[in-house]
Amino acid sequence: LNWTHAKLKAAVATPTTLPSVLPTTVMLATDLSTRLFLLKWGFLPIVASLLIKLGVTGNPQFLYELSFCTWTFSLVTNVTHLTGEQVNVAADTTHVFHKLNVVQTLVEMLSAAPSRKVVRMLIATLHNLARTEDDDILVDIFGTSCLRHLETMIANKQHKTAGDFDFESDVKGLLEMLQTNYKELSTFDRYTTELQSGDLQWGILHTEKFWKENNRFMEANDWSLLKLLISYLNHADPKTVSIALYDLGE
Repeated sequence: LNWTHAKLKAAVATPTTLPSVLPTTVMLATDLSTRLFLLKWGFLPIVASLLIKLGVTGNPQFLYELSFCTWTFSLVTNVTHLTGEQVNVAADTTHVFHKLNVVQTLVEMLSAAPSRKVVRMLIATLHNLARTEDDDILVDIFGTSCLRHLETMIANKQHKTAGDFDFESDVKGLLEMLQTNYKELSTFDRYTTELQSGDLQWGILHTEKFWKENNRFMEANDWSLLKLLISYLNHADPKTVSIALYDLGE
């Protein structure tokens, strides 16, 4: 574990060392017990950094092995039958996926479709993450073009060409899950909660579609939410200011 951690971390700066360390990482990630050690040792942030470093034009085999590791880590988010410390690992892993914005990286790779086996791993990973029904993860997914890519896959029947029933199941399952959760996550009550918390985050609550459906609700209580939104133009955080400006524009 020490050797693998050091080599994989070094590969972020020098990817040429990947051939010597990726096979070991994949082997360790395949088994649940060693996978939990990898998560505790902070392997997920390193793997995510490597995916970003290599990009969609990176070595296809490296991308596949890294996306495979990401998929194995996403399996831990759905582990509910374990007890004690390991359940906490599952919750912590979901949080790390959100904190690192791994979903954005996965969907960017999905849109470029570097290779079929990589796409399969990306879809399976997103499906595992969505099944947690964690609001932060779902909002992360809705904030990308994932829904559009899935609809295109279904329309083009891409899953049929390979005769891969697992892939077909993941694509359809992920699409249905996102469609089911979209309405619940895009309610104005959720926007109100986020606005009052002062922690504005890009996502489906800050889109043209959301405001077309919900703009009239800003009139309530003598426009109190609008006044609060305007006050964020003086916020110290540039991202909060930019989101407030966008919402006001809509």
